[in-house]
Amino acid sequence: MDSGTKTLVTFLLHQPSTKFIRLQFVDLSGILRTRIITTQHCLDMIAKGQHATVGGKSMLFSVTDKTSSIVPSVGLCELHPDWRSLRVCGYAPGHAVVMCCVYDKYFEEEPFHLCPRRKLADFVVECEVSQSKKFLVGFEVEFVLLDPSGEPPRTVDPINAWSVTSGLRGDTLELMEECVEALQASGISVLQFHTVEPNQLQIATGPLSPLDAIDALMHANECIKHVSVKHGLRATMAPKPLREDLHTATHAHVSIHPPSGQENFLAGILNSLQTLCAFGLPSYDSYSRVTELRNAAGARVAWGTENRYVPIRAIEKARWELRYLDTTANFYLALLASLSAGMQGLKEKMPLLWHDCQQNPSQLTESERRELGIVKQLPKSMRDTIEMLKESKSLDEVLGETLKSNYIAMKEIDESDMRSWSEDRRRELFTALF
Repeated sequence: MDSGTKTLVTFLLHQPSTKFIRLQFVDLSGILRTRIITTQHCLDMIAKGQHATVGGKSMLFSVTDKTSSIVPSVGLCELHPDWRSLRVCGYAPGHAVVMCCVYDKYFEEEPFHLCPRRKLADFVVECEVSQSKKFLVGFEVEFVLLDPSGEPPRTVDPINAWSVTSGLRGDTLELMEECVEALQASGISVLQFHTVEPNQLQIATGPLSPLDAIDALMHANECIKHVSVKHGLRATMAPKPLREDLHTATHAHVSIHPPSGQENFLAGILNSLQTLCAFGLPSYDSYSRVTELRNAAGARVAWGTENRYVPIRAIEKARWELRYLDTTANFYLALLASLSAGMQGLKEKMPLLWHDCQQNPSQLTESERRELGIVKQLPKSMRDTIEMLKESKSLDEVLGETLKSNYIAMKEIDESDMRSWSEDRRRELFTALF
C-alpha cells in the first residue's frame, strides 16, 4: 500500500461518515473544476491503479468557455490526487476534498506540462534543496455578497466602511461565523475577518507553504460561496463585482526563510513585475484595479513599507504583501511566476534599484519618482499585459514553452471577446465563475 492510499484509508477510519470525495483542480483560467465521486468508487479506482479522467482540453478553456486553434482536438488527462491535501468539507457534511494535479496522457515526455500546481510543487522543493530557501504564504480573501438580482442585499445594517461593526450584525455576522467555523473544521487557520469597503468583506488565512496555502485558498473560496448560497446569497470575489467603483482583490503575504538575500529577491520580482501582471491580473476587468487609489493594485513598478498605493507593500523583514493579484488568477501559476522571479533576482544578486516609496507615487513629481527608481508603469489593460508576456523571456524556463504559448492563446480569446462585451455582461460572467 503506497503512502497516498494509506493516507486515504487512515482518513476514512477517522471520518467514517464520508460518502463523497471531491476531486478538484484549477485550470489555466483560474476556474476551480470539480468531480464529485463516491467514496467506494474512489477506493475501487485506487485498488485497480486507476484515476478519474477528463478531456485533453480541460486545462485550456478560456473564461468565455472556448479553446484556441493550437489545442489538439483529442486527448485525455488524468486527475492525480495529492492525498496530502485531503481534508473534510466543513461546509458540506459527508464530503471530503482533495486537490489534484493534471496528468496529460498524450504528452509522455512531460505529462504535467500544463499543470501549474505540479510545477509549483517541484519549484518549491528545488528552492529548498539547491538554495536552502523556504516560503510562507497567507491570503486576504475579499468578497462581496449579492442577492438574486446581483445587487448587495437590502438590510437595515449595511456594510458602509473599513473595519466597522456596521454590517457585522445579524444575518451577515452569522454567515461569517459559519464560514470561519467551517474552515476551522476543515483544518484551515483563520486569523480574522472584517469589513473592507462598502458592501465588501474579508477573511484572512494563516501562513502555510505555497502549495498548502493555495490549496487552503481554493477551499476557503468555495466554502464562502457554499455557505452564502445556504443563506440565499451569492458570494463573489470577482475584481469588479458591482456597477459602482468597488474593486476586489486577493492579496498574498509572502515571506522567505532565512531572510538573507531579501533585497535581491524583491529586486527580482520588481524587475519582472510588468510580466507578472499577466498572471496576477489576468482578466479584462482586473485592470480596473490598476490605479493609484488606496487599496488598489498600484499603477507603477514600485514598493514601499506599509504603502498601499504601490503593488508591493513591505511589512517586515523579508515579508511582503503582493497586491497585484485578484481571484481570476490561477494562484499556483501566479505564485510560481512571482517566486521564480524573486529567486532569479537572488541567484543573480540583482541590485535593488527601487527605493522605499513612502508616498502615493502619483503625488510625486517625475523627478522625485526617478530618484526612487520609479520609471516604469504597470500594464494598463489586458491587451498590454498579453503583449508584454509575449515579449518577455525571463520566465520561459520555469513556465515551459507549451504552457506559456497555450496561456497566451487562451488569454487572446478572452481579451478579444470581452473587449466587445458590455460591463454588465462581463460582471454577470465573472460573478458566476469567481
